[in-house]
Amino acid sequence: MKKASASEKQRAALPAPYRVQELSGSLPADLIKAIDGLGGTVFQVWPLGNHAERLRSEDRFHGLFVWYGDELVALKLGYPEAPDVFYSWIGAVGPAHRRQGIADLLMQRQHDWCRKQGFRRIRSKTKNAFKAMLILNLRHGFNIVSTYTDRQGEIKIVLEKVLS
Repeated sequence: MKKASASEKQRAALPAPYRVQELSGSLPADLIKAIDGLGGTVFQVWPLGNHAERLRSEDRFHGLFVWYGDELVALKLGYPEAPDVFYSWIGAVGPAHRRQGIADLLMQRQHDWCRKQGFRRIRSKTKNAFKAMLILNLRHGFNIVSTYTDRQGEIKIVLEKVLS
């Protein structure tokens, strides 16, 4: 009998009491509130105002949300950027829930969903300050395709992965 590889184990469900919720389309107001709470614990600067309009108005989201009981502890959220390109916009895992394979699991599930939907590429952006996210993307087959300086004067790293 063949043993499951590490990536196959990560594709399995998370242990209880974790549960993964998958949503496509518009996000309900209570979920936006939970996203705001998680963002405030994960990111050094999380001004919901900068993201609130997109969270409320975008109707093409695809999101994976990890709950620990009633608490949102991780998410992977994106939307179509072009007919064949999916933009992976926000990924986060709460500090108390890191190093358990949650980010890997969410990324793998997002990529599987994108393949099934016919996307050919996934694009993501990050900053050098978020080294764990940069390393996660590189481990999952992303390539750095460009950089630019944003309105705040910070360098952004643009990554892309071709889905096979």
